[in-house]
Amino acid sequence: MRAKGVSAIPGAEATCGIGDPLRVLRLMAADSFSGAHTNNASYFDRPQLTPQVLERTFERTLADLALTTDVESKALRLKTVCWLAVGGTIDSVPPGRYEAVLRLRLTRSEPNFVGDWRIGVGVHAKRDWEKKLVDDVGALHLRNDHGKGKGGKCLSALPKDRFSALSFGVLQLEEKANVRFELGGGNPYWCDGLELLCFELRKVKPPWAVLRQLFLGNDPARQPGPSDEEPGCQLAKLPREVLRVVIDLL
Repeated sequence: MRAKGVSAIPGAEATCGIGDPLRVLRLMAADSFSGAHTNNASYFDRPQLTPQVLERTFERTLADLALTTDVESKALRLKTVCWLAVGGTIDSVPPGRYEAVLRLRLTRSEPNFVGDWRIGVGVHAKRDWEKKLVDDVGALHLRNDHGKGKGGKCLSALPKDRFSALSFGVLQLEEKANVRFELGGGNPYWCDGLELLCFELRKVKPPWAVLRQLFLGNDPARQPGPSDEEPGCQLAKLPREVLRVVIDLL
């Protein structure tokens, strides 16, 4: 089952929506993003989202209700800047697989800036890169040269009247780590029209091949042993209801 209402950056289509929106680590942009001039009201502000935008943005799912009721629904809005450098870090993320999702809105017909968007451990966005390499990216990395390139077209196609959940793909962590989103770029003639709501890491359940092995090991009929009390696999002693609880925690 894939989550609804999620779009993918180029290169992340195969895993779009596989993260669980109810098992999410979330960093609100208005409270926790920082960067060049983000605390200068002449360049950035933090408007309260209107009821109309909230209604268009969020489905009435448990995940969205949690976002709109448990936190103050403000966005970090770029008013005007030439040097664009902004990001945020979710600290101490446990090992596992996570779908990285950025909730954002562009209010212009297309971006009026060059952008290098990155998500990962120890990532740093680049402001200066050869424009011919605009599409030399993949999962967890997006570039746009204004509206040009696959990234520019992706951003330009997002709805303008609501915030979109943009999946950057799946991040695999082998150990606890700090995971960062960072956007770098800008426009020497100034840029605007970008609003950032939050950065999310949605837990991804193990693949079916792993789950299948657990269910097979839990089936006494497929794990014959010396006796009914001693099946061939210790998982067969576990009640199926308990196994399902364990799987939900993976």
